[in-house]
Amino acid sequence: MKRPWLALCGLIVLFFSQITWASTIFQSYGEINYREYLAEKRQQGAILVPQTQQPIILSAIEYSAVSSADLISVSGDELLWQNDGGWLEYEVYVEKPGLYNIAIEYLPYGEQVFAIERSVQVNGEYPFWEARRIVLDRQWQNSVYPFGRDDFRNEVRAFQRQIFEWKTVRLSDPNGKSAQPLLWYFKQGFNTIRFIGMRSPVVLRKISLVPPLTYARYQEPEEPITSSRDWLIALEAENPIVKSHSSVMVNASGDPIVSPREDGVTIYNTLYWHRGAEWAEWEFEVPESGYYQIGLRYRQNFKHNMPTFRQLSIDGQVPYEELLIYPFEYDYNWQSKYFSLDDGRPMLFFLSKGVHRIRLTAVSEPVQPTIDTILDVIADLRDLSLAITMATGNNQDRFRDWDLETQIPDAYDRIANAADLLRKEYTRLREISGKAPDAAANLLVSADQLDKLLEAPEKLPLRYKQLSIDSGSISEVLGNAILALQDEPLQIDQIFIASVGHPLPAGKSNWLSRLYVTVKNFVQSFFRNYNAVGKADEDTLEIWVGRGRDFVSVMQQLTDQEFTPKTGIKVAFSLMPREDQLILANSNGTPPDIATSVWFTTPVNLASRGALVDLSQFPDFPEVAGRFHPGAFLSYHYLNGIYALPETQNFWVLFYRKDIFQQLDVPLPDTWDDVIELLPLLQQMGMNFYVPVSAGTGIKALFVMAPFFYQAGAELFSDDGLRSGLQTAEALAGFRRLTDLYTVYSLDNFVAWFFQNFRSGDIPIGVSDYNTYVQLKAAAPELEGLWGIVPMPGELGPNGEVVRWAPGAMQSMIMFNQSKKQEQAWEWMKWWTSAETQARFGNEIEAMFSVAYRWNTANLAAISQIPWTLEELEAIKEQWRWLKDIPQVPGGYILERELSFAWNRVVIGTATGTQNPRLALHEADRNTRRELIRKQLEFGLINEKEEPLVDFRIPVVNQPWDWEKEVLTNEDS
Repeated sequence: MKRPWLALCGLIVLFFSQITWASTIFQSYGEINYREYLAEKRQQGAILVPQTQQPIILSAIEYSAVSSADLISVSGDELLWQNDGGWLEYEVYVEKPGLYNIAIEYLPYGEQVFAIERSVQVNGEYPFWEARRIVLDRQWQNSVYPFGRDDFRNEVRAFQRQIFEWKTVRLSDPNGKSAQPLLWYFKQGFNTIRFIGMRSPVVLRKISLVPPLTYARYQEPEEPITSSRDWLIALEAENPIVKSHSSVMVNASGDPIVSPREDGVTIYNTLYWHRGAEWAEWEFEVPESGYYQIGLRYRQNFKHNMPTFRQLSIDGQVPYEELLIYPFEYDYNWQSKYFSLDDGRPMLFFLSKGVHRIRLTAVSEPVQPTIDTILDVIADLRDLSLAITMATGNNQDRFRDWDLETQIPDAYDRIANAADLLRKEYTRLREISGKAPDAAANLLVSADQLDKLLEAPEKLPLRYKQLSIDSGSISEVLGNAILALQDEPLQIDQIFIASVGHPLPAGKSNWLSRLYVTVKNFVQSFFRNYNAVGKADEDTLEIWVGRGRDFVSVMQQLTDQEFTPKTGIKVAFSLMPREDQLILANSNGTPPDIATSVWFTTPVNLASRGALVDLSQFPDFPEVAGRFHPGAFLSYHYLNGIYALPETQNFWVLFYRKDIFQQLDVPLPDTWDDVIELLPLLQQMGMNFYVPVSAGTGIKALFVMAPFFYQAGAELFSDDGLRSGLQTAEALAGFRRLTDLYTVYSLDNFVAWFFQNFRSGDIPIGVSDYNTYVQLKAAAPELEGLWGIVPMPGELGPNGEVVRWAPGAMQSMIMFNQSKKQEQAWEWMKWWTSAETQARFGNEIEAMFSVAYRWNTANLAAISQIPWTLEELEAIKEQWRWLKDIPQVPGGYILERELSFAWNRVVIGTATGTQNPRLALHEADRNTRRELIRKQLEFGLINEKEEPLVDFRIPVVNQPWDWEKEVLTNEDS
């Protein structure tokens, strides 16, 4: 049945064709950004509340309204906000209207990794866009310093320890777009402040309206009180007393000038961070009161020909206005510099005798006007593309002339204006940097592309997709410019506090010392095993890991701390750069005992050649298998044996832009029929829907096509595993559903990078997986809170439930037959896959390296202990109910290729035209059958008469998982 809202589709399209779709990303919700808000308020006569004004202090427990009584609990003067959602409102009387800061006294609650996030409304509305996401930082520090060492004397990064202490902060932009705390206008009389929960519980004590801070410009002291001695202290940057994010990370530098240093081994001797608003703080003590100089040994060789910016504060105060936004110029080499004025004179800082703290905070305010302009240009180009689409009917007939000047009178002016804006912003950034900044080069590239479009205006209807739609479009290039501009990288070795006039330690190593280190490291490279993390001997369990060194180092640390003391089994890990090393090692008799992070197609490939241990032979295997979804074992089943345990598990979910869908005011699709009903509206707006089949131009991954077959009730292989399942009516229905999305409903055949299209809003909704989730979290901070996930669309089943079957396999772990320590290996595999270990590893790795390292464990009990939001966890768990991985059979690889060819014949076509889905699928089945028979004969599964010689039945998974009945909190059950 058609949805009621679709009856209005034509009216909606007509309405949107008469107005601009969106002038900026900010206006999707109808709000101005913070800079525009301040300009508007000042134009209206609003002033900063003077410092003489007394703060207006509210007790947290004196709230005026709450969304639910269950949301909070009160103890004394403390209010515990216990979960992610809900809202809390306060009423405040303001005697003097004006611009205030909002200050909050809070205590982080719980062991969550992620920061505390809230939205803030004043008098019933968000005053500006940035108010939709306000962050209260958690605080972190290294669990140990100096850092521990591995068996090769390389340092290993310390686990991160969270610090729980009360702190009062003024609400600020979480991306460092403003160097000062946010200003909020409050009218005279009663006002309301509503805090809306987004993520993480918190304990509140006070909410205050306080006068904004003021900053004096630096003035040289007339008679500086200087220290009576020549004094300098050097603080090691890699060991801050506290930092805002666990992703403010220690890095290793082998430069001989860096401290501490040790040749031939890895030493984590610097601190690096690059995201706006992140900070680190160090503690030091001065011997007597007086003026001091403060300097750094640092390197900024990341943002070529452009400075990055930090804010310096001491004991919570920015001493001088010049230090609100302090530049660190690009230089390939390390350098030592005091904080100085433009003329090079070092600034002097008065410090009383005793202990002090110094903080450096990343700020991106200087580049924010450029980013805002780019967003405006991207939105306008998208609007123009939409207008041209509507004017031409998306008809790109090169023999037809279009009178765009009549239909869109300002089209060419808008393109020229966009080019002019981009060049002005490039010039502004060049003035800031004094050089040609690489990060802004795409602004000139885009401006030149716009000029070329204007050189042949009559061809614009044929080339307009270069504005915003095509892969490599101007909008996409500008989106990449935003990524480069918003980064604020800086690497620090030491912080110096020195008496006035004390010379700084050297900042740059000399060429002779660099040559010595280079030669020494070159010679040592012939004797070092760079892949080994632990030393192996005859009594040591050897494990190869197909991940980066950061992951493997944490695995070694956890194993050394927890597994070895409990079991007495020593374990040595090594990096496995390529999986084909397993085949080579097995053939020459030197495989590891265990390999982990192995791609899901590898276990059966090795097991069919007799290389692996059947894990189901262990007596407690059923208990261990109960930790995972039964559908995950389909990829590891071979001849009634199980040859791997799942380690990580993917999820396919529906990503959607909350801001755009709120503006569209339509429900999210739950079935593929819903998607089809939504498509006309999206496409009239110049947008589209995404399915991951569009990600490639050649071979399509089988796991992105499989959901359409599974959801239609088809299987990819027959029950006996000897034939494909493509010959069934259900398979044809699934294949037709897939191809119709392109041939009938006009999905884009190729989408180069869904992340970028989703970010720009060109494709505001689509099916994708864990990797897109991590990309959005790590690389699109401006979209935080503006997107969400729900289970992927499916087919409506006979009982009214939506069937969402989809694969989920990613990495697995295997045990080799040649291992002489199989019992010990099994003990480690049981320990590693336990809920407790998986949860700790996932939280530790994310605490050390940020959300980009989010651990998508396959353990069903551990998934709830990884820092997903409640909304995300609900979507993932619902989708995992329908987990059904792809069986691996000899020759099964051919199915992926043949289905890809079939899709291409139907959707893209050949020289003779496109093919009917039924004929294309029949041809794919015939070719698949031929290759399967060949491999079955090779492996002795059938005889020459094609009669089965072994029982090769594939397990059946046809019922969704029941979380309440089947997931036990005790991971050993």
